[in-house]
Amino acid sequence: MSKRTLASLFTAIVLALPGTAQAGPALFHASFIMHAFGNDITSGTQPPYTAADWTGWPLGHDCQYATPYKGTPTHPVGFRYCPPSVMQAGAPATGPRAGGPSLISTTTPGAAGGISMPQSAFGIMTTGWLPTTSYLRSYLQSNTYATFVNAAGSFFAGGGPGAVTKTGMGQRAGTWIIQPGPNTFGGAMGLLGRFGAVRKYVVPGIAGTYTGAGSWNMVVALGRCFECTPTAYDKQGKTTNWLNPHDIENRYYNNINGKTSTLTVRGSGTPWTTGSVTVYATGVYTTILHRAGYDTATPSGMRNLQLVTPALTHWIGPGFQTHTGHIGILTLQVPEPGRVALLAAGIGALALLYRASRLRRAIPRRR
Repeated sequence: MSKRTLASLFTAIVLALPGTAQAGPALFHASFIMHAFGNDITSGTQPPYTAADWTGWPLGHDCQYATPYKGTPTHPVGFRYCPPSVMQAGAPATGPRAGGPSLISTTTPGAAGGISMPQSAFGIMTTGWLPTTSYLRSYLQSNTYATFVNAAGSFFAGGGPGAVTKTGMGQRAGTWIIQPGPNTFGGAMGLLGRFGAVRKYVVPGIAGTYTGAGSWNMVVALGRCFECTPTAYDKQGKTTNWLNPHDIENRYYNNINGKTSTLTVRGSGTPWTTGSVTVYATGVYTTILHRAGYDTATPSGMRNLQLVTPALTHWIGPGFQTHTGHIGILTLQVPEPGRVALLAAGIGALALLYRASRLRRAIPRRR
């Protein structure tokens, strides 16, 4: 077989790739981060409304000081300060993760085809330290922790939420607004594990320091179908707790009087979308966050997706109620599996043909 013939066959295979893609498993890259406790406001006259301000969760950094070194003995040079770029980037959970699956499944071919995510495709185990700022005056220390993986899920046309505005109940209510993307693409995929902080704080007028671990249970409700999965019932069979929304009680203990302060936390979420989402909440300070998804493909067959989902957390403590708003952001890079498989098969076939032609030329011809 001549080199010209081999080149012609290779060109024919490559040209055939776009029209012959089939569904199947594909290598992928995933990255998850959540933007929380902040806002996109840049028109205010006082911090934090003078510049876009939020924290990327998981944090994964030691950021105990809100300002750079000021020359005090307790404020060491170059340590425990994170600029806004580090605070906002956080430490994303990524995949494929060690010990987890290296493939995800595309249920239908094409740029808008469905995607199935196996459990533990991405995950993280990390800690971090939050700064004690003027916006959280009562907190003396806040050590965050994140140990979670993704639950199994799927994204497909018609699987995402439609246009909706949802307002949380209670004082200082929170709200999310969703505008779906093309074909209402999206779906449900939750997270499994733990996410929260160990905190120390004081209450004005009460002696002593309160200490305890607080679960930020928006990690449980995030990205799930609302009121689809009950988790607890009373004696009459009425649902007393759901997977989404999800209630949990966090307890903090006073080191002087031994009294307990209980904080009820209710997390609410909704499925993922390639559209856009906005969360609004009033609390320690006003939260306004807006993020958008996308679904594009490159000429080489790489599909790039970003899915977003809003979440609200309702904090209910002795004598107060407040909301915080959060947005989960999941980015995926998925090569079109049919292209990869066909290209590999084509190259393998060419290699065999080339080897066969060399062997044929090496065998002496009989006269």
